[in-house]
Amino acid sequence: MIVGIPREIKNGECRAALTPGGVATLIGQGTKVWVEKGAGAKAGFPDDQYKKAGADIVAGARQLWSGVKLIVKVKEPQPQEFKFLSQDKILFCFLHLAAEPGVTRALLKSKITAFASEEVRDA
Repeated sequence: MIVGIPREIKNGECRAALTPGGVATLIGQGTKVWVEKGAGAKAGFPDDQYKKAGADIVAGARQLWSGVKLIVKVKEPQPQEFKFLSQDKILFCFLHLAAEPGVTRALLKSKITAFASEEVRDA
């Protein structure tokens, strides 16, 4: 499976879904990771740190979303990303759906498998 880390495009969002250390952990467990160019820049993680961790840096969102199975984001998909949602993908991110009915509709329409990170609990 290839895990994809897109650049966050929500206005004001500067975090990255995974740090280079998190990427290195996944790669150490045999997972391939793609990171969209500039995905960690606003969080202080330049592309070269992700490369050193073993990630492949991809040029843009379309390439990233089309080539991976699991997308890990910080925030919910934005309207510009709805076209990338599809039944053959898994999405893991913050999904405060009560406040985002458009996101809810887009998820349902695409039939993507989506996990709300805010609802995941550790025993």
